Amino acid sequence: MFLFTSGAILRRRIAWVLGQFAKQDLDRKLQSSVYVALSCLLENPSNDIAVKLATCRALKATANWEAVEPEPDTILPHLEMFIKQISGLLSSVENLESQKILTETLRLVIENSYSLM
Repeated sequence: MFLFTSGAILRRRIAWVLGQFAKQDLDRKLQSSVYVALSCLLENPSNDIAVKLATCRALKATANWEAVEPEPDTILPHLEMFIKQISGLLSSVENLESQKILTETLRLVIENSYSLM
């Protein structure tokens, strides 16, 4: 029997589910709630790299929200934290696939927020 006291598997699954919302046409208030949840997953120091990478994949998936109907108030409050956390992760991962996920996510976050400013 395996004991996962940290709940890392559950948090990875939560990040995945949040990424699945990106395929839905959600109103801005719900989009903002998803960004809040993603920022909590990224900022939590007890989350391991796998949880944070899953969170970045989910954040990357949400990029299409901003392209349809640009509304700056959904992502801008979280922008600085997203950039800071993703940049920090980028300096700590060695796997090329992980680096690719992080750089693509960072690029999309910056591009989408730049178009909103």
